[in-house]
Amino acid sequence: MYINAKMFLTQLKNDLIGKDSQRGITITYAWLANQFGHFSLGFIPCVLFYFFFSSWSPVFITLLVCGLWLLFETFNLLGPLMKPSYRKGLVFKPKWNNLIFDTSTDLLFFFFGASVFLILNKTIPVVVIIVIVLSLVALILFIYWYTVKMYIQSAYFPFQFRLSQWMCKISNEDKDKIDKLEKKCCKNQIIIFGGRDTGKTSLAVALATEYSIIKIACQYTTVFKFVESCLNSEQKLIEMYPHLLWTWRKSECLVIDDVNPGNPFQDVVTPEFIRTALEKNESLKNENYSALSNKTVIWVVGETVYKEEWISFVSGFAPMAVMFIS
Repeated sequence: MYINAKMFLTQLKNDLIGKDSQRGITITYAWLANQFGHFSLGFIPCVLFYFFFSSWSPVFITLLVCGLWLLFETFNLLGPLMKPSYRKGLVFKPKWNNLIFDTSTDLLFFFFGASVFLILNKTIPVVVIIVIVLSLVALILFIYWYTVKMYIQSAYFPFQFRLSQWMCKISNEDKDKIDKLEKKCCKNQIIIFGGRDTGKTSLAVALATEYSIIKIACQYTTVFKFVESCLNSEQKLIEMYPHLLWTWRKSECLVIDDVNPGNPFQDVVTPEFIRTALEKNESLKNENYSALSNKTVIWVVGETVYKEEWISFVSGFAPMAVMFIS
């Protein structure tokens, strides 16, 4: 599954045309606004410096503003992540390559804004070349990051959360399982058992988010939404939810959340309940089973007296990893 040019342009049109007070803010719209803000924060300080210190050279002002933003973004990247209090509770390592790339993108838009100021005040060939190069690089980065944000947005996660932000209790064995699973999304069935408020959902969302960032088509759903969708064909799901870029069957990673709430509540959903939903519509039975067997599925099961039954049921689809979060 991949986001093609038509999907990309449709989303861009939707973000640019219409009022956000009517339709709400999308992740892609927020990213566009953020980068426009970075461009402006490169351009506007240069204008203000030039207004108040007109004797200063436009080249010096541009370099000064770029240098200040470089220092700020370096601190902004390293400051929070290097705090002893943060590092003490760290379970999973931050993705430094991704964070540095993201920071570099922000800096480029800062520098782009400052360079536009410079070209308005000193149109010499070297400055024109710099602005052209920055424009081309900005376009490439825009296409890359906007597409990544579309993958995250189209997963419909209940919140934005990275794996390095997860700081709950987990055994070394289960941590190693997550580290291996994160490196390769290859049709695994993952069951997360645990009590209430132990970080099951946030762990599942965090792992799927890491997949989305590397452009794997993910989808989040609750168990009752999932069993409802099992009864509907692909065409019906598309008619019901025309905004979807992919259905749960077409996704490459599926998070099924809220299977059971845990104590003090009794089990709500059993493996037999899921099996019944998969087979209820006879014409979709094979399609449902095939879809679950050909993707990574993260089952957030919670506390249950049916642990063995869940393990037996899920193991029938694909290689399985079981985690107990306490």
